[in-house]
Amino acid sequence: PTQQGQPLSFSLPSVLTKEDWQFLYQLILTRDQLEKVSSHQKRKKLAHHLSIAFLHFHRHCQLFNRKQLNFHQLVTIRFCKIAITAQLLSSLED
Repeated sequence: PTQQGQPLSFSLPSVLTKEDWQFLYQLILTRDQLEKVSSHQKRKKLAHHLSIAFLHFHRHCQLFNRKQLNFHQLVTIRFCKIAITAQLLSSLED
């Protein structure tokens, strides 16, 4: 739940931007591919694609703009995506 007591919802179209959805798709794609690749070179390539996607997401999605609609939900979702990205990149290093 957010600070305002409302549960997170991905169904609100105004909450996530196109860039949010694109990055979420990249996270899912990377997680799915992580189980399928074993070579160091392929894992490095996955990490590179995820890093590029993260940079695009970071460039286009503000974290601390309190004037945004549904600010608390949006910032919670975006911080979760950052944490997932860190975990995936760490997994790809192994």
